[in-house]
Amino acid sequence: MFAFTSFGANIDTSTQNSNGPNIFKISGQVHHLIGSLLPINNNPPKFAQLYIYDTQNEVQNRMALFSFDNESKNIVQFIVENLIRMLDKTNKLVKIFRMIKDRYQQDEIPSMKLRLIGQRNTDSNQYDLPTSNNIAALIVGDIGEHE
Repeated sequence: MFAFTSFGANIDTSTQNSNGPNIFKISGQVHHLIGSLLPINNNPPKFAQLYIYDTQNEVQNRMALFSFDNESKNIVQFIVENLIRMLDKTNKLVKIFRMIKDRYQQDEIPSMKLRLIGQRNTDSNQYDLPTSNNIAALIVGDIGEHE
């Protein structure tokens, strides 16, 4: 409901027709899809668009995303409103998207693009092997038991 992006991956559906348990299989790399900052062809807003477009109806737009299942009855509007207020006050990305909303509403920028550039403070290799000066081991039983 509050995500900026959708999940992107090459999903392998070849295992879906088996008699076994459900399997969610991905081929390749998982990534995020952000799409357009404004809805296209009068589609309802979703993901990051909810922070920019039609914010007068933001709570209803967010709740409408879950109107297709029975669980949506359990979504409490008061909680959604408070979460929006909290994110507006504390989340840096929400503040950036709200700034775009203000510019969009003022018609200052006819065509806009948003580029989020982050700086990593660590090595960008996500799957490096862990390093440590300490080594620990768990040994079951007595070491000298069978000598």
